[in-house]
Amino acid sequence: MRLASSVPVAAVYDGRFPSVGSARRWRVAFGGSLNVRNKSPRRLAAVAFGFPRSPTSHQIFDTFARDREGSRFVSTLALIVGELLYLMNIITSRRKFLMKGRCCCCRLGIRSGRLVWCRTEERGGDKEEEVSPAEDLMREHGVLKRVLLVYGEAIRRIEANEDLPPETVMDSAKIIRNFIEDYHEKLEEDFLFPRFKKAGKLIDLVDVLLQQHQSGRKVTDITMQFATRQALKNSDDRRKLADSLRQFIRMYNPHEAREDTILFPEFRKVVSKNEYDSLGEDFEKKEHELFGEDGFEKMVDKVAGIEKKLGVYDLAQFTPKV
Repeated sequence: MRLASSVPVAAVYDGRFPSVGSARRWRVAFGGSLNVRNKSPRRLAAVAFGFPRSPTSHQIFDTFARDREGSRFVSTLALIVGELLYLMNIITSRRKFLMKGRCCCCRLGIRSGRLVWCRTEERGGDKEEEVSPAEDLMREHGVLKRVLLVYGEAIRRIEANEDLPPETVMDSAKIIRNFIEDYHEKLEEDFLFPRFKKAGKLIDLVDVLLQQHQSGRKVTDITMQFATRQALKNSDDRRKLADSLRQFIRMYNPHEAREDTILFPEFRKVVSKNEYDSLGEDFEKKEHELFGEDGFEKMVDKVAGIEKKLGVYDLAQFTPKV
């Protein structure tokens, strides 16, 4: 059997990310001719070529040259592709390499028994983009900003004596408590603020931001206390709820603006590139631990649902008619 001048080889990742020294978790298939899952590379070569024990690299490529038209050549080629992809996994960050479909397809051109080229094919924009620590935090600020919009609508309804479903405010306050205060702000307090203080930069700003985090939690406590159906029936409690929402909005609008325009951009200068990239992975790991694989998307969906209940989801309504 002669090989075509260009032979496609598919390497499919099975969903469990391997680590250095672990058994290979790649399934490399060429017409179903070879299964390499949970076998070492050299043992796979032994299986492919019938060696009594794991061969050396020299033996592999000697046989590779002799038997390039046989099925063992194809199996060895598949093995080499799997090894290349495994090494890419080790030296490349997960976000840069892993696609949402968890599938990479490599195409290898074979001319006169030589590997000519290799590339990764992306599938219709399914590749997961790398997200930096600053971008992570700014996206979370977007969730905060949308909750502030909900708070603003709640204030408007209270002042106009319009109906305000208490669950819209309570659910929004829970998002602030769980996603912003107990997660987002904890990341800043544990990973950003100490590094700025150690570097001796923006210390005054960091002190104010930390103080505002603490004050914000107290305001959220008040909001959750009065975001009940019973409290909304009492005029004094409605006023206290509106005051807490107003205080929160007043503080967090400039708070997040300073972080987005000063703190986060400056953060790149107080840590090394490797540390900066590593923190991005740490942030994502923490998010997944607390909220699942799509934690950010889930929070966006929750906020969107609240916006729809209050009639403030449609973006077009905020366009001025001039």
